Amino acid sequence: MKKRSMLPAVLGAIAATALVLAGCSSGPSGEAKPDPAQLRVGLFSPDVTFSAFYASIGSEGALTKVLKERNIELKIETIPSGSNLVAALASGSVDAAIVPGTSVLGVASQGGQIVPLMNMFDGPSQQVIGNTASKLGGPGDIKVFDKKRWAFTRVGSISEISAKLTAESAGLKWNEQERLPLGSGSETQAVLESGRADVLSTSPNNSATAVASGAAYLVANPQEDESLRIAKQLNAVFASSPSFVSAHPDLTQEIVTALVKELSVLSTAKSASESLAPMTDEFKNAVGKSWDLQWDYSKSGFSRATGGFSKDELEQTVVGAKLVAVVKEDFTPPAELFSNSFVAKAYEKLSLKAPSGIS
Repeated sequence: MKKRSMLPAVLGAIAATALVLAGCSSGPSGEAKPDPAQLRVGLFSPDVTFSAFYASIGSEGALTKVLKERNIELKIETIPSGSNLVAALASGSVDAAIVPGTSVLGVASQGGQIVPLMNMFDGPSQQVIGNTASKLGGPGDIKVFDKKRWAFTRVGSISEISAKLTAESAGLKWNEQERLPLGSGSETQAVLESGRADVLSTSPNNSATAVASGAAYLVANPQEDESLRIAKQLNAVFASSPSFVSAHPDLTQEIVTALVKELSVLSTAKSASESLAPMTDEFKNAVGKSWDLQWDYSKSGFSRATGGFSKDELEQTVVGAKLVAVVKEDFTPPAELFSNSFVAKAYEKLSLKAPSGIS
């Protein structure tokens, strides 16, 4: 079953955002300004990939301490997609946002300006789950879903990319599968229970909830499969606008330092309960009772992430962007786009040894 592509709309949104971002600046002088009364951060929703951020804003979190010392109020804006998040940055309705690396590339390819400050998670953060009611094979058996109903969130999303690469890794042809874009990952449970799909690619939260309920079982975990071309792609980039960074350079550095500190702790967590302990109550309530499974599905994303932007991460993020035509096949990101300067300084401030490649 063929579906009408939504890519033109996505690309149009990115292009419009890029035009606005291209005009962002801090003024002719570029001089630092006083701290803002609020730090407005945009993100999708409480998600395992944003764990370093939520740990940083816990009661004892590093960012909580920074903002308290500077008398800055934190305001979180929930915004549903990468293109909408960069649009919020462009309009000035948020000061920073956590976005996929592919969104950063999309803006850059259209001539816009966005400042990726650090990365908090490596990999696609998706699982492929089978509908228990379909009674097709078991864990690891992908070929049984040939020409069956494959569901994912949106056309061109990381969810679709993960489904496509998982199918192709088993020798299946993606254009021969019955593809079902859901519009939202929150539809996962309803789709399973209604029997509308045989196999789904979705987030750790949705996957873990479905598996824990018995409605689904884990078929494959693209997050753990390092043979995939997007295994190390930049998934949770903390980004800002050029105007905010140049107006508040010291605050920007303190924010990055706080996030690097929490990421370094999270990456060495020995258990799901240890990783969850520093999070906010909002985060704990949102992830529900399936956190142990979510952590198990996702922990490699933290052990691989260093906060910085490595050569492999950048190359695989470009691959991901090209797979969904967010950028053209001949696109190469500007050398200065992904700078490790804030992250390198963070390691220095924390008296931690910076991983290789961060300078």
